[in-house]
Amino acid sequence: MNTIIILAALGQFTDPGPIRTGGTGTTHPRAPITAEGGTSSAPLIATALPRVWMVTSPNCPPCAAADAWIEQNGFPFQVTRQAPREGQSTPTWIFQGGDGRYWQIVGWRGRETVEQLTQAYREKNPVSEPVSAPRRAPEAESTVETIRRFAGRGGRFVFVPDQPQTATVTDGVTLQVGEIRGRYDLSGPEPRITFDDPTPRGTASKFGLGIGYRVEGATWSPPRNEVRIATNWKTIRISLE
Repeated sequence: MNTIIILAALGQFTDPGPIRTGGTGTTHPRAPITAEGGTSSAPLIATALPRVWMVTSPNCPPCAAADAWIEQNGFPFQVTRQAPREGQSTPTWIFQGGDGRYWQIVGWRGRETVEQLTQAYREKNPVSEPVSAPRRAPEAESTVETIRRFAGRGGRFVFVPDQPQTATVTDGVTLQVGEIRGRYDLSGPEPRITFDDPTPRGTASKFGLGIGYRVEGATWSPPRNEVRIATNWKTIRISLE
């Protein structure tokens, strides 16, 4: 454990070698392992932050301002500080591009420098993401599937209104609605119901005559959005649109 921490500490002072804007230098790790807390028992964290080198000196007010800003606001980079070489300005921010060359931003202007450095780093270290096939949007659950999820694929039902009703099915066709019992079947694409005896009764009026009929069952067609009512007289189609 102590050996790892020592190596991590040495990594913070790795010299990037001769640095030129756009020039080639030595390759260094961009995500060094750092120890928090400064003790041998502190957890080791492999930081995901990219590394930049900060060229700084003790008698540099902008450097001190940068340090204070970083301590107060945080910083999107892992900073390795180093003394300036002859002719270097302070502070200077140096990072390595994806092509192995080194790049730099000179000076300190607060958040503006942070944004400039971040943008420059992204431009020189583009992240390539694999191109994946577009995903199909999940298909909406059909009404039949929704009913089936709660009622299962089949079963019995009982319909008991508080008061018997006489409902108009279509023009000239009425249905006496009282207690209705039967079975429902949701196993196929078209839900259907069948009625127990006594099945519902109704009247069809035509040419002034009333003809009694008996309802035997009903089938709902989702594609057509219609209900087909089977009777001993004829099949009655009711559009639900």
